[in-house]
Amino acid sequence: MPDTRLLFITAEVAVLVLLVIALMAFHVHQRRQQRRERQAALETLTQLRQLVSGLQRHRGLSNGVLNGNRTMAQDLSALAAKLDRLMGSPPELPADLTGDWQTLVNQWQRVKDVNGRDPGHNLTDHHRLIRRGINLIQDTACHMDLAQGDSRLAYLPCIWQEVINAAEWAGQARALGTGMAAAGASDAAQRVRLRFLHQKVDTLSRTAFSRLGIPGTGPAARLDACKRAVDRFLESLDHDLLGSEEIAVHAKTVFELGTQAVDTLFALVDAALSDLAGPTAVNAPPAPTQKSGRPATESALRDAVPAK
Repeated sequence: MPDTRLLFITAEVAVLVLLVIALMAFHVHQRRQQRRERQAALETLTQLRQLVSGLQRHRGLSNGVLNGNRTMAQDLSALAAKLDRLMGSPPELPADLTGDWQTLVNQWQRVKDVNGRDPGHNLTDHHRLIRRGINLIQDTACHMDLAQGDSRLAYLPCIWQEVINAAEWAGQARALGTGMAAAGASDAAQRVRLRFLHQKVDTLSRTAFSRLGIPGTGPAARLDACKRAVDRFLESLDHDLLGSEEIAVHAKTVFELGTQAVDTLFALVDAALSDLAGPTAVNAPPAPTQKSGRPATESALRDAVPAK
């Protein structure tokens, strides 16, 4: 009898040990699966971020060209080719978002050739296209718990909402302002719209700046450069475009100031993606700058984020 009881006890212990091993193995597998899903989401978000900022740039350049500034035509053509290549590699999206991606690609085919288009229709079509890209970013970010309980990443909702939307309103202001400067004049409706865009950029960026000053995070290290670029752009809108019907500022000046604002806002997105890529990235370096001390261009900032 004692031997039988010992066998039962031994068997129970063995079963418990196997159960613990199975649970540990399941936990390890689950963690690995979460890391793979998170990495796939990061790569998708990086590609979508590049796509949206490129489409915004295309909108601004095309509005300048359609309003008479032909010096932007070469840059516009080169950018369209880059966007074609980017869309040729579909991102790894959740199954319920693949239809939205295909719709975006189809919309791009209709708007990329701007020759002979009405400037107003061109802007409207670009707005819709870019909004679809932003929706893909936001839906992808919400599809899984990217922060996974890390309190240092509690700021992420601000990135996907206030920062992304501030960048889009700034992009719309850049496009409209570039067209106004290219034409050398503006009408009342354009100035009303530009004042609205100015207010949206100002409100959303201020909200974002107040929420992202978390010491030790990537976005916090880039806030000062972003504030300066956004302030310079808003001041230019006030001084150069909203003061009177006649406009003397060059279209490229407006476009470049707008680009610096948009790029530094997207640099906050890049910093968040770097924070998500790993714990060592939370202490990210300041945003890259040019020798002039200005924020780096979109291409330089893109090199700072993980490549797919």
